[in-house]
Amino acid sequence: MNPEFEKSNAIASSIWRLFAESFEGAEITARKNISINWADKPFSFYNSIFLTGSINEVAVLKETVDEAITVASRKSFPGLLSVCRDLLSESVQAQVDSVFAERGYSTVMPVTGMVAESCPRASPGPASLRIERADDRGVAVTDLNCLVYGLPLESGRASLLKIPLWQSAFPYVGYEGDRPVTTATTIVHDDVLYLALVATAPDARGKGYAEAVIRHSLQKAHESTGLNRTVLHATQAGFPLYKRMGYQTVANFSWYMPDHQ
Repeated sequence: MNPEFEKSNAIASSIWRLFAESFEGAEITARKNISINWADKPFSFYNSIFLTGSINEVAVLKETVDEAITVASRKSFPGLLSVCRDLLSESVQAQVDSVFAERGYSTVMPVTGMVAESCPRASPGPASLRIERADDRGVAVTDLNCLVYGLPLESGRASLLKIPLWQSAFPYVGYEGDRPVTTATTIVHDDVLYLALVATAPDARGKGYAEAVIRHSLQKAHESTGLNRTVLHATQAGFPLYKRMGYQTVANFSWYMPDHQ
């Protein structure tokens, strides 16, 4: 088993644990084969359960998924169940989607764990874009992520991460005039820089904005810490950009959510 599979899964779970820790009453626990990081807030991306460790038998997968769904079903708000497919044996991989489907869950998105050993440095971005550090308690960052993922703005604003997290991270927002159109946040995690909460308004894509704000955030984090290795988990929409920027694939994930939310 490639150690990068487990490492990518562990980093993702740790970052989502960091998100959940922003909220009083969050459930943050580890059980056999699952890591629970559930803020129980309306912004569903802050409610997560990660399957952990290698699973080589379908019976074990079913038992693990049932436990995760039991935890999720007791919560007020829906969330994500994340599976690193590379930690499953081939026979289990072949059945994982159907196991979730039988329980009323489907893939909300495939996600790719990626790594760059050398931090992609900032370069002059489009003249029409002004990049500033987020200083609004994360409102613009959260609003843009809600817009991109089809979540109500009020859900995000009811789920703002704690101020110390924003202060220790490197959140940046790109503006077209006075309008926030793109965002990226770099989080220092042990000895790596983790790129998160990247989002660009649909009508502002194709202008180089996302790459500019990503590079700016990473550059500021690198200058502050000296760290070079960066890690991220890419959606299908973001994958081509990250590939062009020099990121390499290390693991493949599926994120599941209940069909009826």
